[in-house]
Amino acid sequence: MTGEETGAQSRSQPISLSEDVRPPARGSARAYWRLAGDYWKGATAVQAWSLTLASLALVVGNIVVQYGINLWNRSFFNALQVRDASYVYRAIVLFVGLAFTAALVAVLQLIFRMRLQILWRQWLTRRLVAKWLGEQRFYRLSIAVPDLDAPEFRIAEDARVATEPVVDFGYGIANAALTAIVFFGVLWSASGSAVLFGFRIPGFMVYAAVIYSLVMSASTLLFGRALIARIEERNRSEAQLRYEMGRVRENAESIAMVGGADDEIKGIRATMQLVSTAWSTVVSRQAWLTWLMGGNGVMAPVLPLLLVAPNYLSGQITLGALTQSAAAFVQVQVALNWLVDNYARIAEWLASAGRVTGLWTAFSDLDASVGVAESERITIEDSTDGNIHFDGLSVAQHNGRVMIDEADTDDRGWREGALDGESGTGKSTLIRAIAGLWPWGSGSVRLPAGRRSPSCRSGHTSRSARCAKCSATPEMEPSRVTRCCGRR
Repeated sequence: MTGEETGAQSRSQPISLSEDVRPPARGSARAYWRLAGDYWKGATAVQAWSLTLASLALVVGNIVVQYGINLWNRSFFNALQVRDASYVYRAIVLFVGLAFTAALVAVLQLIFRMRLQILWRQWLTRRLVAKWLGEQRFYRLSIAVPDLDAPEFRIAEDARVATEPVVDFGYGIANAALTAIVFFGVLWSASGSAVLFGFRIPGFMVYAAVIYSLVMSASTLLFGRALIARIEERNRSEAQLRYEMGRVRENAESIAMVGGADDEIKGIRATMQLVSTAWSTVVSRQAWLTWLMGGNGVMAPVLPLLLVAPNYLSGQITLGALTQSAAAFVQVQVALNWLVDNYARIAEWLASAGRVTGLWTAFSDLDASVGVAESERITIEDSTDGNIHFDGLSVAQHNGRVMIDEADTDDRGWREGALDGESGTGKSTLIRAIAGLWPWGSGSVRLPAGRRSPSCRSGHTSRSARCAKCSATPEMEPSRVTRCCGRR
């Protein structure tokens, strides 16, 4: 250092950040629920549970309507079989009422479902943004976790994908469970029995539906098990592409001055190639699932007719029972094959939920590396003589390895703003510590009044952070903040 003698003693221990142990880039579904499930607790609990219970009530209402339509099918086709014209006309009027009720329930489901999705995503996004921008984590993450790709993409896009499908899944699972329970009974009673190898099997259509569903679900798991990793890789490459283009926009002037446009084009093209490759692998995996889904869409309506046709031809059941059994079989298949129909969305959700949880884990590990007690981090205090003072200042990497050890200044402090030293001795890091940007280490830096940056002044670390001295925030309790911090 030049200027007045500081007496600072330093030693350099250069460290490669690639050697550090970093927080994982993804997390588990259970960890995601611990993070996002708090929406159903605390201040938002009433709102969340009200929407959830209303949605479940509408699911029950939808099942009731579908069961009514199934009964209508049996009565209508029985009337056709016996040519009962008066009942057919009455049935048509009844069907109009059932159709209107079904549409009304569907509209209400849409409103409540989307309302829950919007409010939950808003809550989670606010929580992630507050965590990201608070305590200078948006800056410190780039130092401590440089390979954590695109936090802004995780907050904006992955948080959406990690919340919206979950509400749909909740609807789907509840509807599938109730549908299976109700229409299993319909299949058992309406389809009659079958003889197989000399044994009479009552309610044989129930067993047929279960076996068919197990085959389809097992095939889906077999062909789609690698889809989750492929979707996560696609999301990662998409996030990298957006990050690179955003970086070009933010550094447009610098890139233009040095003539770096060609290099940026090459870099973005290379990343775009990664995006294309990732999409290709996702498409190939989804193609196999499409084979299954397409085949299921054709087979599910026809298979029950083929299975029940012998009972109808033998006179064991009526035409109405035949159509009722076929419709009930389709309903059961929709319920039991819920996994088949939603596997791709589940895979996408798991990938995004893991990325959101990975970001939150990075926040937590970053906070742990900074330390809670003042003795575990560098503190910024006021100087009374207009000079800069170091009191037992040690500056370390975020993994704890010391770069500058036990730096002190004499009573006169340090006045001039120049630092001398060889490259790699920690000069830039020391400047960041003085500015309140580098918390890793111990000891304190005393700065002249009015020279402290907004990020470290009076204990405030962000607009919403509480003052370390008075526990007030800049937006609240103006008189109290003014008395303690000298500012709003």
